[in-house]
Formats: sequence, structure tokens, C-alpha cells
Amino acid sequence: MADNNSPTEIQSSFDWSKFPFIKIFNGFALARRPGKLLLALMGIVILCFVGTILDFIFPGAMVMSSEIDGKIVISTELDIYTSLKSKEARNNFENYLLNVKEYNDGKILDLLMAAPFEDKNKPKNREEAEKWIKEGVVNAKVHDQYYEGFYYSIPLLKTQYDRTRGHIEKRFKKTNANQDLRKETLERLEEAYIGLFSALTRGDQTSDDRDIWVHRIIDTTDKEKAKNKDMLAHTMEWARIYHLSDSAKGHGIFRAFLKFKAWHLHQIATELVRGDFAMAKNQCHELLLGICWLFRFNFLYAMLLTLIGGAVWSIVGGAICRMTALQVARDERIGPMAALRFSMGKFASFFTAPLIPCMIIVAIALATWVVSLLAAIPYVGEIIAPALILMALLGGFIIALVTIGLIGGYNLMYPTIAVEGSDNFDAISRSFSYLFAQPWRMGFYSLIAFIYGAICYLFVRLFVFLMLTAVHTTVGSAVNIDASANISILGKLDAIWPAPEFFNLQPAINWWGLNYTETFAAGIVWIWIALTVAMILAFVVSFFFSINTTIYFLLRQRVDATELEDVFVEQDFEELTEEQPLTPTPEPPIDKAPAEAPTPPADPPTQHPPAPTIPLEHAEKPEDPAPKKKPDEPSE
Repeated sequence: MADNNSPTEIQSSFDWSKFPFIKIFNGFALARRPGKLLLALMGIVILCFVGTILDFIFPGAMVMSSEIDGKIVISTELDIYTSLKSKEARNNFENYLLNVKEYNDGKILDLLMAAPFEDKNKPKNREEAEKWIKEGVVNAKVHDQYYEGFYYSIPLLKTQYDRTRGHIEKRFKKTNANQDLRKETLERLEEAYIGLFSALTRGDQTSDDRDIWVHRIIDTTDKEKAKNKDMLAHTMEWARIYHLSDSAKGHGIFRAFLKFKAWHLHQIATELVRGDFAMAKNQCHELLLGICWLFRFNFLYAMLLTLIGGAVWSIVGGAICRMTALQVARDERIGPMAALRFSMGKFASFFTAPLIPCMIIVAIALATWVVSLLAAIPYVGEIIAPALILMALLGGFIIALVTIGLIGGYNLMYPTIAVEGSDNFDAISRSFSYLFAQPWRMGFYSLIAFIYGAICYLFVRLFVFLMLTAVHTTVGSAVNIDASANISILGKLDAIWPAPEFFNLQPAINWWGLNYTETFAAGIVWIWIALTVAMILAFVVSFFFSINTTIYFLLRQRVDATELEDVFVEQDFEELTEEQPLTPTPEPPIDKAPAEAPTPPADPPTQHPPAPTIPLEHAEKPEDPAPKKKPDEPSE
């Protein structure tokens, strides 16, 4: 007897509706839509443009250069703040920054006093060097000396490298020595050339390494060669002074914060995929410390960036949520322009939805502070203090409630407006309601989305890395036939566009090592590669808004028992005001005409209503038929 419960029937009868979180795994398909990615990329480009402008207006984040394990390490003010382990050290961070500034100034002062050339570009005494540092004119003072040595040393280094390489090739060919030793010697020579070139263009190498590399390139006691060796050493000292004083001015705040945030988000995703939740938690903690640094030491900058960012994401994020809402509910796809029209029409609601809870928190805190001033009144304050404490506790309860709702429900505010077509108050109400009604389910959905999003992010990053590597390898096999103008050991493409790495998709270009035409080409290539790498961030943005819209649908179905297909659909004004045509009366079907047309019937005779019937007994006798005499007619 055959078994009726076949595997196919069991699988088809499985009720997936009991596991609604399965819909979260549609996030990748929802986020990869080109329209959403272009919207997210547009938002990222606008924010980068605004951040660049703000960096010109506000002073940058301080930079400290130090040597760790024999290598130069550049640390920004943000890196230093997040590296402090104790709360006490972070509270005294202003004093620490003063020490960092004194350390940088002292290092620049020592380099100036030990400057190799005795000419007008060197300060005459220590007092003059300190004046240069205090006024911030070190770069202007050493500019001419550095440039003169730089443009002399670059071709000199290339010539000495080619000459030394030729000697090595000749020596090994003549002695027929081991080829492995020859290869190792040439690799050490290339290492010396790359290191010295970096020291001349960036000033980022230690003195010990430079001395070793100079001896590898110029290993002779000839007086002319010794003079060249001194020229290289002197130019590298000027490079160190120039670049150290330039970096001590600080990087742009937006540039430092964007790099810091992108790095930590990448580390969080990596640790989540590895399953190391403790390390992921530490990375989250450092990321929060970075946000605290931004608001604590650059409050005006942070507020401007937050408001501008909120306006940008209100439009872009609202449009992405709207596209996702129609796709999830009705499987309907709208274009980016239609979604932008919706988000701009609801801009006030999108923008103010997260701001209203913040304003409530600030208002309650300010009111509590003002009322608490009464407790400072001598004698009277002690008496009314218990009542004030009770009011403060009530205010603190509301602040805690609103804060939790804002942090936990912020990701549901934009989807609420996009799905329901409602306003900011409805967004706040629904996000808070769903969070407090289903906190565990909300946390579970968010955790699944976070881990799944981390996997998707690494996959997209791997895809972009493979694409860039394929392009670099293919194009480089042709372009690298010609060497770079200044650094002949590298191909032209390798100098213009360094090979990408998985953890550094866009390595820094050594702009000082390029000539004018290479600089122009490198600038254009940098823009295209930057936009390509930014698509990874665009995917993250699209995934965030798309997946949270899906979570909103699931929570709404659970709390309000609303079907997923229920979504606000707006109609054009013309459709609402257009006069609808009257429904025409359907005509009866026309039969086929007969062979002979029938003769139309004759008109029926006119029918009059019948006269009333009078009984015979009541009928009058008939009169004579003689006509009656008219009254005015004379008698005969």
C-alpha cells in the first residue's frame, strides 16, 4: 500500500506563516534594486560634499605622529580618545590634547634645530624656531628648501637605483651565482627604492630604515656618490619636517569621523560573521565613544551635521521605505522619482519624527533643572526638596521611557510614514507602541536582520573587491607596460591606482610621486573608484531602510492584526477631480437580418375611451328633432 504522506506533500503542507521572520531574508533582494542604490548613493555624495565644506569652516581633529615598533603611526584626535581605557582619562582629555600638542611641537622643534642645511631657510636660533611653530608658518618657511631638494632627489634616486641594479645583474651573471640569492638581493634593492621614495614624498619613514636603504642604493666611497647620499638624507629630513608640521594641523573632522565610523562598522560586521560577539560589542562601544567625542568637543559641528544628515536621509530614506512598502505589500515597483515626490511631500513628517522625542527629552530635562533651582534657596529649599525630588523622578521616568522608545523605535518611524501615509505623530505613536508591545519580538527581528545584513555586506564587499581586482589586473597588464614617470619601479597604472585590497579597497595614492598628466589621470580614476566603493555604503543604507520596512509590516501584523497587503496608495489630484463618464446603457444584441424584410404592420386605429353606460330607466326621452329657436332671432 502506497504511503499517502509523500515528502513533497509534507513540504507543501508546511505552514510558513508560523515563521514570519522568514520574510526578513528578502532584505538582500529588496536592497539591491538599482533605484534604491542610486538614491542611497546620492545621499552619500551629498553628505560627503557638505562634510567637506564644513571641514573648511571648522578646525580639524588634532593629529599625533609617533613611532611604534620602528614604524611611523599617525593617530587622529578621535583615535586617541577612543583608545583611552578609563573614564577619568577621557574626562581629562583636554589636558591630554595639550600634551599631544606639546609633543608634536617639540618634535618639530628638534627637527628644525637639527636641519641639515645652513642657509636662510633654517631658523637662526631656538627662539626663532619656536616663533615659527607658534605662528604656524613652518610649512611656508621650509617650502622652498624642501621642493628644491625634492625635484633634485627624485631623478637622482632613479638613476642610482638603475645603476646599482645593473651592477648586481652583472656581478651575478659573471660569477654564475645562485639565482635565489640574486632574486633576494634584487628584492632588497626594490624595498630600499620604495622606502626611500616614500620617505622623500611623505616623510613617513624612520631614520634607521632610511640609513639602511641609502646604503643599499649608494654603496660606494666615491666623493660624488657620497655627496648624492647626503643630498638624499637632507631632503628626507626636510620632508619629515614639512609633512609632520602639515599633519599636526589636524585632519578634517568629517574626514576623520567618516573613516573611523566606516572602519568600526566593517569590524562589527566581520566579528558578527565570525561569531565573536564580545569583540563586536567592544567595537560598538568604541563607535559610541566616537559619537560622544564628536558631540562633546565639536558640538556645533555635530549639530549642523546631524540636522543636514537628518534632512538628507528624510528624503532619501523616506523614498527607499516607500519603494519597499509598495514592493512588499503589492509587489508594485515604482521609480526613484515617484518615490522622491512622495518623500518630499512628507518631508516635514519624516524630518520631525525623530526630533520631537529629542525635544521632549530636552524640554523635560530643562524644566526639571529650572524647578530644581528652588532647592538651592537657603532653608526653604530643604523643606520643598522632597516634593521636587518626586517631580524630578517623574520627569526622569518620562525621559527614560522616551529615550528607550527613540533608540529602539527610530528604525520604525520612516516605515510608518511610508506605509501608512501618515504624519510624524502617528510615526512616533506606532513605533513606541510596537516596541513596548512586542519588545522580545522586536529584538529578535533586529538581531536576525543585523546578522543577515553583516553577511550580505561582506558578500557585497567581496564582489566589489573581485570586480576591482579583475579590472586592475586586466587594465594593468596593458597600461603597466609603460613605467611611471617618477618611480620607474612601478607601472603607470600601479602609480595612478594602487592595487585594491579586501580591507582597503582604495589605497592612498602617493600624489607627490606623480607628474602633471599622471596626477590628472589619477584624479579621474580616484573619483570613479570612490563612487564604486561608495556603492557598498549605498547597499548598507538601502538594506537598513528596506529591512526595517519589512520589520514594520511584521510587527503591525502581529500587534494590530493588519494584513501585509494593506498599504497607503495615493492618487493623483487629476484622477480625483476628473469627471467620470456616465456608464452607457448596454444595447441589446442585434440579430442577423432575415432574408426578406417583414411588412410593417398598419397603424392601429385611434382608440377612445368608452362612453359611460346609462341605465334605461334613468334615460331622458328624446326631443323633437326641430332646431331650437335662438333667443335673438325674431319670430315669423
